[in-house]
Amino acid sequence: MVRFGIAGIGIIATDYISLFAAGKISSAELTAICSRNQVKMQSIVQQYNLSVAMFQDYDDMLKSGLIDAVVICTPHGLHPSMTKSAIRAGIHVLVEKPVGINVDKVTECIELLKEKPELVCGVLYNRRASKAYRFIKEQVSSGAIGKLVRCTWLITNLYRTNAYYSINAWRGSWKTEGGGILMTQASHQLDLMQWICG
Repeated sequence: MVRFGIAGIGIIATDYISLFAAGKISSAELTAICSRNQVKMQSIVQQYNLSVAMFQDYDDMLKSGLIDAVVICTPHGLHPSMTKSAIRAGIHVLVEKPVGINVDKVTECIELLKEKPELVCGVLYNRRASKAYRFIKEQVSSGAIGKLVRCTWLITNLYRTNAYYSINAWRGSWKTEGGGILMTQASHQLDLMQWICG
């Protein structure tokens, strides 16, 4: 059984928390959550009837001995430093996309990971879990639709209203989010296209 901690308890983190709470993740259990917002953590623990340790300090969660792996669901700019801290602590990492907003910082994560080959570190593109996309992937991979010779990927529902950017102060900023639509919504589509089509 892999014991997971979740860092950050925003929108995407609560999606994962709900999956753990519903028992939909086999061979894994949620044992800790971490956020600077104690009130929100308590609310989530109550909402999902969780029995987890709550931490306001990320390093304390990493050092607690309560987790084997961490899912990092914090603002984009924090991902590399949090990933490096987990690797140094001997904790497996699953980081929400993007891994970071600065290629040098991401490269540091990769280099550090080479020193710890026993650890697994990955970036989460959650659209791959969609039944529709898994079906399409299977059809293409199995050759059921013939040999793929060309791919055109169109998606038109990526528009974000001001309400999206108002959710969190870090959204929509080059400094904290890392860019516009390519870094946020479109990266999911590029990931799906290359995963399905090669």
